[in-house]
Amino acid sequence: MDTNRNKYVYFKSNIEADENSKNNKVILELFNKNLPFTCYNFYKISLWEKNEEGTSLTYKGNLIHGISKNSFIQGGDIQIKGPKSIYVNNFIDENYNFKLNTKGIFGMFKKVNRKHSNECQFYITLYPLKSFDGIFVAFGKVIQGYDIIEKILEMNAHLQRPVKQISISNCGEFIV
Repeated sequence: MDTNRNKYVYFKSNIEADENSKNNKVILELFNKNLPFTCYNFYKISLWEKNEEGTSLTYKGNLIHGISKNSFIQGGDIQIKGPKSIYVNNFIDENYNFKLNTKGIFGMFKKVNRKHSNECQFYITLYPLKSFDGIFVAFGKVIQGYDIIEKILEMNAHLQRPVKQISISNCGEFIV
């Protein structure tokens, strides 16, 4: 992946029983110049690539499975057995250079209190989330379609799980 310029990916969302939600597009900018390892993983999963063991990985069809009304939405829990990153195993916390000081920042979720346990799950901030600084790697931002994120935020949730199913109906590279 060219690390001299940022890459862009898109997600299309689909909210259960909402015909108006089809083809809602969120465009994400990846900070691959500063976080090439992390961005490469996210980018390749967005393009439905295989990991080093030959297992296909994709965000397509996966759910937005967490809504924390005052913090973030969470998605990308790829439902396969075994490794869930392009690198096969968990991967490093590359750096914490980008601060979560605004809405629309996204990064990798990992196992709580476990350094270097990144895989495929991601979060998108709904507000500044300084409590994540130095814990979860931030590696991009929403540059278009934040209104879709706000629509997801408005949805009912029980124990942070959306009551209606929210899926990523498609994803891929976005050419600027």
